[in-house]
Amino acid sequence: HDFGLGFCSMIAPLRPHSRRNGISLTEVLVAVVLLGLLMGMSGMALSRIVVQRRVVARRTLATEVLANVLERINALDYGETSDARLRDIQLPASSRAALPGSALHVELDELPDDPLRARRVVVRLAWQDRPNRPESEIRCVVFKYPWNPQTS
Repeated sequence: HDFGLGFCSMIAPLRPHSRRNGISLTEVLVAVVLLGLLMGMSGMALSRIVVQRRVVARRTLATEVLANVLERINALDYGETSDARLRDIQLPASSRAALPGSALHVELDELPDDPLRARRVVVRLAWQDRPNRPESEIRCVVFKYPWNPQTS
């Protein structure tokens, strides 16, 4: 049984592997395209993060400003709580500058059916976070009584 010569003639002769030095132009182009896509997506994500941080910073500031306004209202006696007195409450200039399009609305509601003769003060602070978007707002309610419920 002579398989050596006939068997070997069916197999193609082995060629030595060619050695590649460096990378091809196609590999470089694919890497550049992938890097460009990654940088573009990172830039978009970063810009959204910046916008959201600004929105959160403004909401935090608005909350602090509204807390200060509520403290001023709470400091008023029941007899001093009038529409005229509440209209005098204004936002500080620094807050108006930091909250674009900001507006403070203070409304006084007498509650005639309330046996405790409470007055409800609704305080609303609105501002424009981004153009072409609905305005943002926060709202709080304070009740004023002719007596102090914390000491009674």
